[in-house]
Parts: sequence; structure tokens; C-alpha cells
Amino acid sequence: MENQAIKYISHVYKQEIKAKSEVLKKKTISIKQAFGSYYIDVNTYFTEIGEEILKYKNVGYGSVSFLGKTVTQGLFYKSLEVKKEIENLIISLTLID
Repeated sequence: MENQAIKYISHVYKQEIKAKSEVLKKKTISIKQAFGSYYIDVNTYFTEIGEEILKYKNVGYGSVSFLGKTVTQGLFYKSLEVKKEIENLIISLTLID
């Protein structure tokens, strides 16, 4: 007889994986995955000069990390579309976690 707690935990993890997979399937940006986290290359989607509306701001906590320069060092998204997509990704993954 299988332990009910193990069944429940297994079901929860399957649902989490499914939800994250659905979020990632909709993205057009390049996202790498390793060790339970998601990584975005800063050099691909950020620049050091830009408009104030494109300035990086923290919108969530958790599963998305940036490879390269630290984004909090005054970096700007290269476009409004990239900004919206990355922010939506961060918010979505934060809500799932």
C-alpha cells in the first residue's frame, strides 16, 4: 500500500512541472534551465543605455537568474516586447512557486 503523503507530494510536483512547462512553451525568448532554475543571458536582452521606461526593475522573486552582468546595475531592456515577456515570465514563475 502506497503512502498517501507520497502520492500527494508526487501529484503536487507533477502539477508544478506542468504549469511551468506551459509558461515556458509560450515564450519566444531564449531561456536555459539547470538545477531547478531558469537562466536568461543578459547580453542578449539588455543594454547599458536606454529609455527610462525600459530600465530593469525587480518584479518578482525566485526561479529566474541572469547570466552576465548584474541587471540591477542600471541595465535596460533592448525593447518593450522583451521587457514585457521577461517580466511576465518572472511573475508567472513566482506565482507557481
